[in-house]
Amino acid sequence: MLWAVEYLPEMMGITGDVGARHLVGKHADRVAEVEMADDAVLRDFDTTDALRKAPGFAGVR
Repeated sequence: MLWAVEYLPEMMGITGDVGARHLVGKHADRVAEVEMADDAVLRDFDTTDALRKAPGFAGVR
């Protein structure tokens, strides 16, 4: 899921281990589904460590 920067303040106000999934319903009129060629978009990088281990990661190690 990709989020526009305009949702960052709402996301920063989330507490606990719930994530931002509820914002999808709240802003359903702004959601767009995009067909992808493979399942690479299903990978979950919810920590910096997981992102660093991602195939092809080009960030600072």
